[in-house]
Amino acid sequence: MSRFRKEDHILFAGPTVRSIDGPTEYSLYPANVSAKLGPKDPAAAAEKIDAAIRQAVPSRPGFLGAVIIDANDLGRNVLGNTTPLPDKIIEAVFADNPMGQGAEQTPIAICYTA
Repeated sequence: MSRFRKEDHILFAGPTVRSIDGPTEYSLYPANVSAKLGPKDPAAAAEKIDAAIRQAVPSRPGFLGAVIIDANDLGRNVLGNTTPLPDKIIEAVFADNPMGQGAEQTPIAICYTA
């Protein structure tokens, strides 16, 4: 009989299921007692963010595009990407979960090339 670890569904279920965040004891209510779905259309969201930045900041050296990423203590999963970088590179940049997993509550990271 094979046994699955509780996080094995993340490996096999695909990006939609992997982007669901379960309840966590360190989150504020109601996130501490409920699951949160991932973004409905992360590719479109990345496109909108990219377009807004390009319109608002015409001179944008180092700006490659926008990325929607689900990064946590279990892994990383690029959900939307308008940059020329492969998803695997972006996932590697976020390998140490720089936005944090607890009290940081940081919904956005800004990365740019020099």
